[in-house]
Amino acid sequence: MSECIFCNLEPLREDILFETDNFFVKLGFGLTAPGHIMLVTKKHFACFADLPENLWQEGLDLMKEISKKIESEFGETYITENGIWGQSVFHAHMHFIPKIRKATYYYPSYKIKDVEKEILIPINAKYENADKAFLNSIRKENKSYVLFIDKEKIYYTDTKDQTVADSFIGYRKMFRDFLKIHDIPITWKNISAELKLIDDYKRAETKRLIVFNT
Repeated sequence: MSECIFCNLEPLREDILFETDNFFVKLGFGLTAPGHIMLVTKKHFACFADLPENLWQEGLDLMKEISKKIESEFGETYITENGIWGQSVFHAHMHFIPKIRKATYYYPSYKIKDVEKEILIPINAKYENADKAFLNSIRKENKSYVLFIDKEKIYYTDTKDQTVADSFIGYRKMFRDFLKIHDIPITWKNISAELKLIDDYKRAETKRLIVFNT
């Protein structure tokens, strides 16, 4: 799709850390912490639930590899995708979020010990372990979802539930509202000068420490 910013890789080259025939790993803006990166499909899909089985499996394999790479430098991660509900770019992409952030001159530390208790329960989410067949059934009904992957468990949250929809507007809001971390901009599209300086540091540290063997 010509209007999709993830469908044209050339302007993104500076921030692409790794790629295969079907996926690329990139650095975004407005990061939660050094080590926060994204996995994106090269072909345009609305969300990961729309991937054919072979690409879904390749994506899962890449998620494990990427998580290990991040964990070697920054500690454990969890993975989240907003389906078609809360995306700012309507193209399938997963965010890898470090669970631990060390304090620096630029920002305080944080530590997520339990994704279920600290992220899912506070938003009153009804969640269950999901597999590809389950996600396929959701998409056949043209529903959206929020996906959390943690320690190989894949949790689905139904965004049709108004209680969840009212309280959940993506990982950025969760960090600000529940973890009280205020150096993460509410949107990557409009970052203040102060937060941009902090984000530039996070991006530089990510590029310095996360190097894939190509």
